[in-house]
Amino acid sequence: MKNIIEADGAEEFPNLYYRAKQLLEKIKAKHPNENVLLVTHGDIGKMLNAVSIGLSWEEGLQTPYFANAEIVELS
Repeated sequence: MKNIIEADGAEEFPNLYYRAKQLLEKIKAKHPNENVLLVTHGDIGKMLNAVSIGLSWEEGLQTPYFANAEIVELS
């Protein structure tokens, strides 16, 4: 699948996915067995969700966007 963002300076999805993975690992290490609230924009939210359920970045792009102010629980 082609990285569909073609704007100058836009972050590519594989990098966004990797950054989401690093963030979740850092949160899990710093806050074990705690609930953490993250507030995000759509694309990073989709990548965080993909990482949390074991999808690739390509599969994560196929998931529905979150509604405005939607609460999504990641486990």
